[in-house]
Amino acid sequence: MALWDIKGKALNVQMYELLWWRYRDYVECYATGFRASKAKTEEERARDCIAAGLRAYRIANGSSGEEPLDFYDNAKKTIDFVKESMLL
Repeated sequence: MALWDIKGKALNVQMYELLWWRYRDYVECYATGFRASKAKTEEERARDCIAAGLRAYRIANGSSGEEPLDFYDNAKKTIDFVKESMLL
């Protein structure tokens, strides 16, 4: 990346122009937990987030950080939650 940055400065162009990265002029935003919501359940918070205008909602992994993270178990829990919530 540093070499692309140097080349861009030498040519007086933005680095994304060298790398053909300008496909859109916005950044998609999402919320994790959506604290603006007073909802009690994850499903209600997700629905409030979407209703507020965001197009995506990130579900936290459910780990407290004290025990080792079991990726596969958390992935299964997330999939099950989304299916049950009809968010999928």
